[in-house]
Amino acid sequence: SDDWWMRSKPHSDRMDSDFGPRGRFPIEKLKDYDLTTALRFTAAGALCSSGAHLILTPIDVVKTKMQVDSSKYTNIFSSFQKVMEEGGGVGAFFTGWAPTFVGYFVWGGTIYTVVELVR
Repeated sequence: SDDWWMRSKPHSDRMDSDFGPRGRFPIEKLKDYDLTTALRFTAAGALCSSGAHLILTPIDVVKTKMQVDSSKYTNIFSSFQKVMEEGGGVGAFFTGWAPTFVGYFVWGGTIYTVVELVR
């Protein structure tokens, strides 16, 4: 075993035998947090959050129609079909996508950056 070697090294140079350099601590704080790192965190949070909500927009459109007119839109499957027929195709499912995308783009970028800064 190489335990004697690991004990003789400073803690920052130790290598976990099973997990390699990432096995030193469960969570290690990023040491170099500069402007480019912050911008990468912002871009990642903005794109992922807005993209995920953009994908979920059709479900949100149908849910809102079911809440507003529950007598016309009685269940989820028939509601999807009615929205498709009445709205003129797939585009009807993306009603209101722009404010959703922009809002979650700003929110996701801000929150992800702040969380990474504080963590």
